[in-house]
Amino acid sequence: MPEQIGYLKAIGLDYGWGPTACIEWLLEHIHIWMGIPWWAAIVVTAVAVRASLFPLFATTSDVTARQQALKDITDPLNKKMNEARIAGSTDLMMQARAELMAVYKQAGINAWKAFYAPVTQAVTGYCSWKLLRAMAALPVPGLETGGFLWLKDLTVADPFFIMPIAFGALIHLVSKAGGETGAMKQLSSLQRKFLLYILPSVAVIFTIAQPAAVQLSFFTASSLGMLQARILRSTAVRELLGLAPFVDQPGAQNQHPNIIDTTARVTSPGQLKWEPPTVQSSIAHAGKINEATVEKSPLDDLKKSYMETRKELKDFKDGIMKRAGFYQDNTQGRKQSKEPTTEFSMPLDKFDGLELPAAADMHVHLRDGAMMETVTPTIRQGGVNTVYVMPNLVPPITTVPAALAYRARLQAIEPNVTFLMSLYLHPSITPETIIEAKKAGITGVKSYPAGVTTNSSAGVVDYAAFYPVFAEMERQDLVLNLHGELPASASPTTDGDGDITVLNAEERFLPTLRELHARFPGLRIILEHCTSAAAVAAVRACGPAVAATITAHHLYLTVDDVVGNAFHFCKPVAKLPADRRALLHAAAAGGPKFFFGTDSAPHPRSAKTGPGAAAGVFTQPYAVQLVVEALEKAVEKGWVAEEEVTAEALEGFLSGYGRKFYKVGDERGERVVVRRKGEKVVESVTHKEGEVEVVPFRKGEETWSVEWK
Repeated sequence: MPEQIGYLKAIGLDYGWGPTACIEWLLEHIHIWMGIPWWAAIVVTAVAVRASLFPLFATTSDVTARQQALKDITDPLNKKMNEARIAGSTDLMMQARAELMAVYKQAGINAWKAFYAPVTQAVTGYCSWKLLRAMAALPVPGLETGGFLWLKDLTVADPFFIMPIAFGALIHLVSKAGGETGAMKQLSSLQRKFLLYILPSVAVIFTIAQPAAVQLSFFTASSLGMLQARILRSTAVRELLGLAPFVDQPGAQNQHPNIIDTTARVTSPGQLKWEPPTVQSSIAHAGKINEATVEKSPLDDLKKSYMETRKELKDFKDGIMKRAGFYQDNTQGRKQSKEPTTEFSMPLDKFDGLELPAAADMHVHLRDGAMMETVTPTIRQGGVNTVYVMPNLVPPITTVPAALAYRARLQAIEPNVTFLMSLYLHPSITPETIIEAKKAGITGVKSYPAGVTTNSSAGVVDYAAFYPVFAEMERQDLVLNLHGELPASASPTTDGDGDITVLNAEERFLPTLRELHARFPGLRIILEHCTSAAAVAAVRACGPAVAATITAHHLYLTVDDVVGNAFHFCKPVAKLPADRRALLHAAAAGGPKFFFGTDSAPHPRSAKTGPGAAAGVFTQPYAVQLVVEALEKAVEKGWVAEEEVTAEALEGFLSGYGRKFYKVGDERGERVVVRRKGEKVVESVTHKEGEVEVVPFRKGEETWSVEWK
């Protein structure tokens, strides 16, 4: 029968309309239309099929990287789920599973996407094997003579075993390079040994007797898999595609603050037992494991930082529970722990005299008029020489000329500071405005949801209306700064009342962050002044184009500190102790996704003490000092391990990470030295002519000092 389209079906290879039929159609068309021999048609078909799967592998790789970033949270939950299964406690097993699903949901992870690529690859691999074996069994005319080199006959196995051995070797190399998704470098040692040695051996045994057509197809697909593994391990490629970066394990917990609080509880006198948090709505009755009752707690407990209790988890696994504070009177005879406790009154003495690059404060409010004249000179007092200036003046900065004029006013007051300027996202901002801003050296655009904070009445109501602006910002490489809260009326309940409060407004905004990142993966986005563990987790789960700023005052405050003290009131408000701990871990060891932005927001004393106090905390004169003090207190209280707070991490948080994300260098090259000299925060900062008085954060309290070199 002459070779023509459809002749494979005519000779008995009719597979209907399934995936095998699709591969058959592709192979037949390539062979006939291109006029190439069968061996070349098999290779081209394998390449085409394999290349079509790349988007699925990229998706799987992205999901896997996000899951690995949360591994220190999910591993303990998986362990407890397994323990509950062994103990026969269905309630606790379902409880742990509900918590695990809540973690993934909170981080914006669809775990099912991790299976898209392997399942599709298995289907296409099986269908290719099925088709090529059938073609060899007939055999299809020309297949016996359509080989090359030593594989003259594609209907029989490689007589020299070169192909099956090479196929197994490729699987080994692909696994060594990180697997076809690039993720296998983060698997456990046992898993990697299986994939590095056992799987290649099985592959050789399986293919050694297969027809050369099958061997050639599998070898070609694996060669593409090797190339794909290299591509998906590339940082540049992952940034280009908007894929989450990989985090090598172990030690990821030192770089990735998490969102779960793993707590230790005394379940009986003298007995300490590690138990996970629970989901309030997951079960009505908590079962028992080893006679220990697991208490129910709200879903909000999922926000708590796993890093806080990393020591408890380790001690639980080792059977040694030594953390101070959980024992009533059981400290005698304990071995000395390397983790700092409250016994160390000066845990960061190593920073006394530490020299650092001048800080970059990537979120400041410098106001205008007399207030601007009052607070702008205090920038360098806080060890800062570069600031990113917010545009929410009255009226807001919505044009390039207005931004340049504002910068000129600031430079006239303090010429030794670099002012990075921004525009206020407003209906008058167009793609043409963005092009003009880029040419003029404007750095970014700040988005305020309408009415959520100071001078935000002209803010955003519908982000979709600004998609053309965001697209142009992505092209021009400008930064989008997000005030990450929803207004109180954004989510009405059935009775017409809003269910969003200052405590959950940030968390309810996070889906918007994820949607904007998904629509504009190359757009640099900063979630400003994040205050919750959920926000930390969401930023961590996004790709490298998303980062967050953390203020100094949120490293100190919780909601209890805000109630009754207007000088602690800001937007977004301070949250729960677990949220504060998540911020501390992100500042201490969160890596380049988290950097310093004081959100120093001065208001006259009268505006902070009267009815309806203005939202804002003034920290500018003590920016660097407050961060060092906060980390020291965190170590002192056992919230952060002292070894996490390194000079390198402090330098990155205060200066390096922010400059790198904003793509601005430190042209001045200035240095500061932090010292412990017993300096106290002043009671107030006053305008030279007495027009304005501003009360700084932690007035009258002792803090570190900063000296310029």
